[in-house]
Amino acid sequence: MFEATPSIPKKAGHDIHGSKTTSISRLDRITKAADILGVEEGETISADDELLAALGYRAELKREFSYVTVFGQSFGSMGIAPAIAESMIFSLGSAGSVGMVWTYLVGCLLLIPVALSLGELGSSMPTSGGLYYWVARLTPPRQRAFMCWIANHFPDLWNDMCTIANTISPHMFYIFLQFAMLLALIIALAAGTPSEFQNSASFVFTDFENTGYWMNNGWAFMLSFLTPVWVVSGFESAATIAEEASNAAKAVPFAMVSSLVVAAMSGWAVIITIAFCMGTDVVKYCGITFGSAIGTDCF
Repeated sequence: MFEATPSIPKKAGHDIHGSKTTSISRLDRITKAADILGVEEGETISADDELLAALGYRAELKREFSYVTVFGQSFGSMGIAPAIAESMIFSLGSAGSVGMVWTYLVGCLLLIPVALSLGELGSSMPTSGGLYYWVARLTPPRQRAFMCWIANHFPDLWNDMCTIANTISPHMFYIFLQFAMLLALIIALAAGTPSEFQNSASFVFTDFENTGYWMNNGWAFMLSFLTPVWVVSGFESAATIAEEASNAAKAVPFAMVSSLVVAAMSGWAVIITIAFCMGTDVVKYCGITFGSAIGTDCF
């Protein structure tokens, strides 16, 4: 499962024939890792453990998670369908179908550089501490305590714990369940919507309607970005299981970026389907007759 590094050499820098086997820096890293991990001479060290040891950190968890599992952690944390159902009222109510359709796509595209940046951090420092460890390593010593406190308490920790608790053991079944829910929602809306509620493409992609909550149309449109920010938040949770993933330096960043891309495509498909099947009366649709906008759509 693990990618093994060379054994601890008995003669630093040379093999038994006297030829150089690896660079000094490489040997220094292996030797440091051996000291931290307590590896005896001649034994091998996994690339994952060597990377952590180079940070002065000793891994304690078993590495049993594959890339698919790490992807499932990120994708499952987002919960595309329920998140859209909860937050679409902000984009649709602020700027009509244009706000709902286009800000989701643009918002996801703008989040890709964020995922790449977090993936780089997750690849270079694949610890289960994730954000908190990164802040501790990258913040100047004088500000470190305060910035770590901010990083720990500023987010909604209770919500994060609930999310992680519900996805702590992601398997293929739950990944399939997410896609099945999205597909069922798309098919049900497309097949069951009466003709009088079916919209044209021009309405879906060009109709801007400020429902009157904000006087400034530009500000109303910007508020529509609340939907993509809420829906795809959670892709960074792959970092929380980095110490349990094999080849974490690659699996974690790939999971972050790929889960965001998949969420962008599948979520946009759901949003477009909703826009085609909700009718043209945005104000009435946002009245939430059945407790949620998408519930109104389904009924």
